[in-house]
Amino acid sequence: MASVESAAPFFSAPGCRLQQLDAEIWQAWSPSEVLICSAAVRLLSGTVGPGVAIYRRTDFWAAPHFWKHASEIPDRTMLLLWQEGPRYAALLPLAGRDAHVELAARGDGVFALVQTCHQETFEQSVPLAIGGRGDCPYELTERLFDHAARLIGTCRRRDQKLVPEWTRRLGWCSWNAFGVQVTEENIRSAIASFENAPVKLGFMLLDDGWQHADAEGRLLTTGPNSKFPRGLAPLVHEAKRRLGLRHFGVWHAWQGYWKGVSPKGPIAQDHRVLDNGLLHPTEWASFYEKFYAELSRAGVDFTKADNQSFSSHLLRDVYAHVSGMRLLREAVEGASAKWFQSGLLNCMSQESTVLYQLWHSNVLRNSDDFYPEREGNPQEHVLQNAWNALWCRTLAIPDWDMFQSHHPQAAWHAAARAVSGGPITITDTPGQQDWELLSRLVFPDGRLPHLDGYAVPARRGLFEDPRAGQPLIVWNRSGMARIAAVFDVAGKGATLSIGPRDVDFAGEGAPQAYALLSMNHGWLGALGLEDSVALEIEPGGHDVVTVVPIHHGFAAFGAEHAFNPPGWLGAQQITRDGTSFHWHAELRATAPLILAVLPTAAWVNVNGKSVPFTQTGPLLRVELPRSALPAVIDLRLH
Repeated sequence: MASVESAAPFFSAPGCRLQQLDAEIWQAWSPSEVLICSAAVRLLSGTVGPGVAIYRRTDFWAAPHFWKHASEIPDRTMLLLWQEGPRYAALLPLAGRDAHVELAARGDGVFALVQTCHQETFEQSVPLAIGGRGDCPYELTERLFDHAARLIGTCRRRDQKLVPEWTRRLGWCSWNAFGVQVTEENIRSAIASFENAPVKLGFMLLDDGWQHADAEGRLLTTGPNSKFPRGLAPLVHEAKRRLGLRHFGVWHAWQGYWKGVSPKGPIAQDHRVLDNGLLHPTEWASFYEKFYAELSRAGVDFTKADNQSFSSHLLRDVYAHVSGMRLLREAVEGASAKWFQSGLLNCMSQESTVLYQLWHSNVLRNSDDFYPEREGNPQEHVLQNAWNALWCRTLAIPDWDMFQSHHPQAAWHAAARAVSGGPITITDTPGQQDWELLSRLVFPDGRLPHLDGYAVPARRGLFEDPRAGQPLIVWNRSGMARIAAVFDVAGKGATLSIGPRDVDFAGEGAPQAYALLSMNHGWLGALGLEDSVALEIEPGGHDVVTVVPIHHGFAAFGAEHAFNPPGWLGAQQITRDGTSFHWHAELRATAPLILAVLPTAAWVNVNGKSVPFTQTGPLLRVELPRSALPAVIDLRLH
């Protein structure tokens, strides 16, 4: 690694002040003599690429844009990542006290577009961007965001914050089941549909439709509307009692309701409301303290705060974009931390101003909505989530949104959620749940099978649009194993090669032998580190491949037919005993297990008792019932 003193500057930014942060990471500040209301500042010149830009395709949502030349980089870009020979380079815009920064192409260069969204607000010497190079694209982007969090000082890394307990269990949301017409009786029907079910819920989320608002979309009171005649508390307590729910959440818009708060309603009697429906910034803290306290008394445990990026429109002529959003963010996050242990799901908020202000809250919607009736939505949904996670995952848990287990492409959506590492929420119409699919997705008690991180696209396709090329590979870690979800986004079908390198097994310490198991095709083979095997994907199809290092001729895949097989396994150990080997493992829950055994198995014990097993070729199937109870398994190999 180059020394700090000898490394060449990353930026070609005339007039900007540059600061070296580590051996290969640099920061650029705007020219100190420029007072910025709206400006474009050159950061890079010449040819870069090919690469991918994570950009704001709308005010609310981000998506990847694949480019061959720098001139193709879109406006409103929030992260640039590109190839430089065998290495990678990345550029991340920052934010000032009042100034909002995004990237864009202008002529032959990459520019920082700086604006405050408020004509009377100026700022001197804005922190524009961080850029650098590295050998691993995933580590590089994490390093940039880590530096950004420390420099900006208003956000924290995901691993420095609480992980909300509700994100670890299966949830149900009312949105696609009932929409804004949702009633108390609808929720009670949902409760009934999950009673005595083979898969338990961990939480319910009452989405839009419960609040008391006027015809213009402005909030009148903080209580529920007439469709919930008993109020929230009896319904919440009924759900928890009948289903044993640990958590119950409710939706609200960031501004109160979609268009804010009514200046003529009861709320306006206690709080100053502007004509455009925005609570005056000095009122936000007291409003959310009262609102969240009221929800907490009703038994609510977390909130989904939607429509966040719309606040920038309401803030115009009142406050600068960044500082105005910070006042609102501090109010909501402060109340959430007090009443819900930061159980806040941020939604419609894929912009850097939001990401850089996540001090307490730790969950961010990672894509546009699941649209069950929209053609092409499953493909666009997995595309957005895979690449947007590169932008989101260092500072917040990426939430891949809800889906329906009875949707025609439910298995596609389930595979995506299973590998994502984020929350898993269904929005099924009561009575239409696909219990067999759900039993492959989560443990019987609703817990999510274990993952160590958050899914990212494989290196081999990092800068290729899967809508026009090879299937998309998205991978994640679970203990010693790694899982790769493969999606034919183009819809043409394909035969692709897949191997250990596609799930980022590499380096001097990497094992030299691996076992591969396909959810659709079964045993794929035992491969070396540099080897690959052909995998058939049907047109518009998907698959999940588990890749496990082989030790002493043995590899444990995990639960049979599961979307995340190794997520059912806990700590493992394999030891030698004379001429035999002994595998000992903890099971987080039980189900029929699939193991790769190149020698032969002598016996299998679970919790000290012998259990039946069958061995066909290299695959060993251990007969275990589905149960939420943990267990200990021992296996002896000849």
